[in-house]
Amino acid sequence: MEIRGRPNTRWQVSLSYTRNCTVGALCAGRAIGVDVESIDPEFRWQPIAAEFFPSEVIATWDHLSPQEARRGFFRQWVRWEAALKCRGVGFGAADLTYEVALDGLELFDLDLGEGYAGCLTLKPI
Repeated sequence: MEIRGRPNTRWQVSLSYTRNCTVGALCAGRAIGVDVESIDPEFRWQPIAAEFFPSEVIATWDHLSPQEARRGFFRQWVRWEAALKCRGVGFGAADLTYEVALDGLELFDLDLGEGYAGCLTLKPI
């Protein structure tokens, strides 16, 4: 669609949902990704972290209380998922490690209240 001489701007949309929370984002002309997760107190996050995150990230949780370490894991997880969505790929992208996925993107942690972690990512202009 063209509006009075303005160039065609491609709209991007990203959606995410978890228990009792849905987040959506809409952006014109830039790739966008959003993710939200419920912070489940029973979820065994350590094996997932060991498989997917670099040791430097995991080490940042060593000095935290168990609750804060769990929250830290979920914070990083939503950042990664939002980045993958922004790049238009999934976990199957063989060369997209955690570090590569986040590199060069703008990250915005979302304050969704206690019990949730969320992130919005944008490709820079």
